[in-house]
Amino acid sequence: MWTLYRLRPADWQALWDSQDGLCALCFTGLDETRMAVDHDHRCCPGERSCGRCVRALLCRKCNTNVGWLEAQPNHDFKSFLELLHDYVDRRALRVTDLDAELARHGNARPARVSVERDRTKPL
Repeated sequence: MWTLYRLRPADWQALWDSQDGLCALCFTGLDETRMAVDHDHRCCPGERSCGRCVRALLCRKCNTNVGWLEAQPNHDFKSFLELLHDYVDRRALRVTDLDAELARHGNARPARVSVERDRTKPL
């Protein structure tokens, strides 16, 4: 930890304890061997940190997402999150609207057809 993040064992343990061993973003349990130390890349670009810019411990998935977001032009997180929220809302509503529209015209969405196949024969 010292070489990459300038964290002494006591510093790392304090960070771990302050987060109760959970990812600071999604609150899933962290595995001490499979987690990331997140730091501000505006301070220290690359994998190494001065130690002052360490933000939190993250699971790998959240760390990847934070890294992707930070790589976007202008770091416009708020706009991105608003767009993401709108996108998810639109996608969720689309199915509901389709069902409502079909019902209004006296139609129903076709039921899914389950087809059993003979699993002893190759496809």
